[in-house]
Amino acid sequence: MKTNLSVYLDLIRFLAAVGVFVFHAQKFLLPWLPRPLIDNGAECVAIFFVISGFVIRYVSETKEADWRAYASARMARLYSVALVAIAVTLAADWIGTRADPSVYRGQLFFNPTTGFSEFVAYLTFTNEIWLRHAIVGSDEPYWSLGFEALYYLAFGLAMYIRGPLKYVWMLLWAFVAGPKILAYLPLWLLGVATYDVIRRRAATKPAARPWAGGLVVAASLAGYLVLKYILLGRDRAPMFAPQSMADLACGAAYFSAVGVLVAASIIGFDLATGDRSIWKPGFAKALRWLAGGSFTLYLAHLPLLAATEACFPGVRKHPAEGLLAVGLVFAATLALAELGERRKAFFRQGADWVVTAGRVGAR
Repeated sequence: MKTNLSVYLDLIRFLAAVGVFVFHAQKFLLPWLPRPLIDNGAECVAIFFVISGFVIRYVSETKEADWRAYASARMARLYSVALVAIAVTLAADWIGTRADPSVYRGQLFFNPTTGFSEFVAYLTFTNEIWLRHAIVGSDEPYWSLGFEALYYLAFGLAMYIRGPLKYVWMLLWAFVAGPKILAYLPLWLLGVATYDVIRRRAATKPAARPWAGGLVVAASLAGYLVLKYILLGRDRAPMFAPQSMADLACGAAYFSAVGVLVAASIIGFDLATGDRSIWKPGFAKALRWLAGGSFTLYLAHLPLLAATEACFPGVRKHPAEGLLAVGLVFAATLALAELGERRKAFFRQGADWVVTAGRVGAR
């Protein structure tokens, strides 16, 4: 992948994680932030889905030639963040609920009766199949992994199984996944299609077109503002909790439209820059490091924000202290990424062992 485009994807991914983080930070520690300006958390998850489809298509073509390599890489990616997120949630909730239970009482993001079935759902990524919405403690953002993991599986079935049996497995997958996950599959596949568009264009070795590409990027941003604040953004249904099939259809249409704009932005950026290097090496290195912790930032921030409010209730009344607390939570998530997300090589070794053991067992 071109360095320019790779860094741009890291930039979008990091900004999307920050968008979700700031959205929740307003609720817990920064109530003075104007809600309309930071109310983009759900759309940021749509960005994740598009980038995920793009990256998975890329690695399947360039790095993961067979199902074993693909399965091992996906397991390492998921569990390197999932296990850390679950551990952080348990610790943060234990502290927070004892410091000030009122922060959690009656809140939709918190499941006070977390039990064995919820842990199993998180560890198997079945927390969102059909109309289920299982939550472990206060880590509601984990819901998106219940979509992502199923999309990884669907893509793997489509790419690595040959013959008519592929379609049997795909139908079985659809039956297990249910309507929510199926409704947002096109959003994820937009990322796959975006990669294919860029790959086909790169094969012709075209010259960069800065003006045309810049206009596409600008138009995609303007289109999002119109879509979000004028057309459909106020009427969207949550991806994870539609109240009816109509809500599900409305939400899928809205977030798919957001995905089209994200895809246009990626294609426009590639059109504008081509092979010409535009990023300063220091900036690119710092951004890659930050993006390398963005998954942990996304999954671990809400339990830490809730626990911080519970332990320091006065912080939200003082903007400077609130900003300091949010900065410390942000730094904590990046530090936690060192235990999991930045140690994918370690988790990959374990995943390789599981895949190899499964192969030996099958014999």
